[in-house]
Amino acid sequence: MVCGFLVGLIWFVQVVHYPIFAKVGKKEFAEYHEKHVRNTGRVVALPMLLELGLSFLLLVMAQGQVPFWQNSVAFALVLIVWAQTFFFFVPLHSKLGASADPQIISRLVSANGWRTFFWSLRFVLLGWMVFNY
Repeated sequence: MVCGFLVGLIWFVQVVHYPIFAKVGKKEFAEYHEKHVRNTGRVVALPMLLELGLSFLLLVMAQGQVPFWQNSVAFALVLIVWAQTFFFFVPLHSKLGASADPQIISRLVSANGWRTFFWSLRFVLLGWMVFNY
């Protein structure tokens, strides 16, 4: 359920929210972006922590009930999303906070496509695991 919430949110960000960055006026951009970062953090922090913890618990506690490789892949996908978020997107947002650079906005949208893909793949895998075990 937590993963489903995050997948829905990342799709909204990918299709609606990040592309709008390019439409915000230069004078308003710094304030708009600061509010985006602050409010997004409020919305995603707890669900991401829950997803990480639940993924670890599933990896440890479901041994023998679900093939280990499936749990391992599901957990690895969480780690990939976290790594992308903190090692790529946080620094990119730091650069973007200074100005509405169209190249950085474009990188943000295209790179977020990969994060959206990995999160969606994780959701599909978890769905497969629920319905087959």
